[in-house]
Amino acid sequence: SCATSGAKIYYTTDGTEPANSNGTLYSAAFTLPTAGEYTVKAIAYSTRETKSSGVVSRVYTIEEEPPATPTFSPAGGTYTSAQSVTISCATSGAVIHYTTDGTAPTASSSTYSSAISLTENGTYTIKAIAVSAGGTKTSSVETATYTINIPASKPDAPRFSLAGGTYTTPQSIQVVADEGCTITYYWGSSSTQTPDASYTIGNNAVSFSSAGTYYLKAYATKDGVDSDVTSATYVYNTSSSTSDSDVYEL
Repeated sequence: SCATSGAKIYYTTDGTEPANSNGTLYSAAFTLPTAGEYTVKAIAYSTRETKSSGVVSRVYTIEEEPPATPTFSPAGGTYTSAQSVTISCATSGAVIHYTTDGTAPTASSSTYSSAISLTENGTYTIKAIAVSAGGTKTSSVETATYTINIPASKPDAPRFSLAGGTYTTPQSIQVVADEGCTITYYWGSSSTQTPDASYTIGNNAVSFSSAGTYYLKAYATKDGVDSDVTSATYVYNTSSSTSDSDVYEL
């Protein structure tokens, strides 16, 4: 303001000398928009701008406000699938720094630029802070812990080297599963018995040489996950019929 009625005020905010040829004609209060140091200078001119006052100078330092605390999406917790964790801050221009090993983040920690992928089983503790655009203020630390527990995929069911059916000669049957699998099976005369770990398979093979009906059932296990059960029924028939035409007298 100026005490002289009708005076015109010109001002600058960058420290340069104000004049009616340099600066802004003052008409209303103005805002110093961002954090930083401003040197505001002003000069008043008479109504006809033939006379001017001395220059008044004032320095204003606008301090940064601490940015908002970062937020995580999704929230920490236990998940049975891989997760993509995003970190955001409500304060415009703030820079986010984070760690994934549980240590306290600082302005020299990794700078967040894209979602963090958690694809392996394990527990991850992510911590993040936001640093103001001017780098002078930091937010509080936000922490989220994620436990990733992705179940192992289901292995393929075992395969039998001989299809179920009726046979008139002894047979040997191989039971085959994918690499890394263990086989649990049942081989015997009961149609209701299920595969049981107490049964052992020599060289993953079973055989029959006596007449009867045999049931083979097996499943494979890998990384604690069981496959579907493969089943087959085998009938061994050793009987042979003869007719009168087959009998010859020597």
